[in-house]
Amino acid sequence: MQTSRRLDDPARHTIQIWRVCRPSYGFDVIWFAGHVLKAPLDPWEQVAVIRLGELLPDNATPRFRTVLIIVGG
Repeated sequence: MQTSRRLDDPARHTIQIWRVCRPSYGFDVIWFAGHVLKAPLDPWEQVAVIRLGELLPDNATPRFRTVLIIVGG
C-alpha cells in the first residue's frame, strides 16, 4: 500500500535551500497574486513559487534556470 506524502515532504523536492534563510522572490509573487491580482495562490503553488524563486548567494541570480512542473488531476 502506497502512503501519500505531504506537499512539503522534502523527499518530493530538491534540497530546500530556502529553509536555510536564502532569499526568494517567491514571497513577493505570493503577495502580488493575493493583493494586486486578487487571485490567491493555492498552497502547492505557494510552495512552488517560494522554491522556484530562490536566489543564489549574490542575491540577484535565480537558483534555477529551467523548471518543469507536472500537475496531474
